[in-house]
Amino acid sequence: TQAVPCGFHWHWLLPQDEAQHILQWHSSDGPAPQLLSGVSRPNSKVCAMEVTGCAPFVREARSVPESSPESEDTTRGDLGVDLYETEIRLWTGRRHQIRSQMAALGAPLVGDTLYEPMRNILVQDAPDAAKLRSELELRPKPIPPNSSIGLHASSLVFLGRKATSSSAWWHNPET
Repeated sequence: TQAVPCGFHWHWLLPQDEAQHILQWHSSDGPAPQLLSGVSRPNSKVCAMEVTGCAPFVREARSVPESSPESEDTTRGDLGVDLYETEIRLWTGRRHQIRSQMAALGAPLVGDTLYEPMRNILVQDAPDAAKLRSELELRPKPIPPNSSIGLHASSLVFLGRKATSSSAWWHNPET
């Protein structure tokens, strides 16, 4: 995974039927991943989010023997990739918006098997559906996750009221 630059990120969400056509997705495959474009397209909806912080993720100390490979590098995930903790402020609220935008920016969420294969994919990068499908054939098939993904709301503001939560599950040294 790569760090996401701070600032505003704008994408356009393609209509679900167009995404299903491009991906040749069948309803029996489960929910299709959302497809994004970096430019406005007919019937697309704007997705806006602001990245307010992005820093390397460092696991809290665990009781691991010093000789263990796990004791050497606390900034890499179980898959051997760099991990970043990113703070986001949503300006629009689309279904799977954070998941799809982070994947399009090259930083899919940990454990998100539906959007990880969509890493760095924007529809205008492959203007015709056949070219995009051939690119995706080289990647693992997107499938809905069967366990938790690395997404945690630390606060929600709605109608002027703010609710905050405890620390994210990945900060628990026992996991």
